[in-house]
Amino acid sequence: MGFFVEKEGYVLALRDDLVNVIYNRAFQKHMEDIINYRIMDYYQRRYRLSDEYEHRVSKRSEEEHK
Repeated sequence: MGFFVEKEGYVLALRDDLVNVIYNRAFQKHMEDIINYRIMDYYQRRYRLSDEYEHRVSKRSEEEHK
C-alpha cells in the first residue's frame, strides 16, 4: 500500500490514515524526496519523448527531401 490515493478534486492526496504523521519532520522530508523524484522523472521522460519526436520528424523530413 502506497502513500498516495486518488481523491476527487485533488491532484495529489495522501491516505487518510496518515493524518497523524503529516507534521512529523522525517515524514515531511521523505515526502519531499518522493515528490522531487517524481518531478525529475516526469521531466526526464518528457525530454526523452520530445527528443525522440524531434529525431523522427527530422529523419522523416530528410527522407522526403531525397
